Amino acid sequence: MSLLLRPATRDDFAALAGRQPDPRYHETWCGYALECDGKVIGIGWFSHGGGRTWAWLEVPSGKPLSAIALTRLVRAEFADLRARGIKAVHCYRHEGIAKSDRWLRLLGFQEAPDIECERMVWRCVLI
Repeated sequence: MSLLLRPATRDDFAALAGRQPDPRYHETWCGYALECDGKVIGIGWFSHGGGRTWAWLEVPSGKPLSAIALTRLVRAEFADLRARGIKAVHCYRHEGIAKSDRWLRLLGFQEAPDIECERMVWRCVLI
């Protein structure tokens, strides 16, 4: 099994998310695709829209990713965002990933009930 992490493209996004990035939340975006034996098995990205920076993850069901590797990647990206002056990252809990709320807390996210949205928004302050 050969794993490769590379910059994601719009085609990767569309293939896994089944749509193009939503311009309401994705004025600009950058991310990474994880390939296994030449096939994209997951994509994670950060976007800026509506005055907030958002974190996203798309993993097809039945294709678990290494939580340790993913955590390391997210923490490295958070360091990069901090260096760029980003003060907070927002996300939704991924309902399809068991214990995703626990993982979000491990990364420093907390529920943000002060943000009105159709779903609970989680926020990580990048001090």
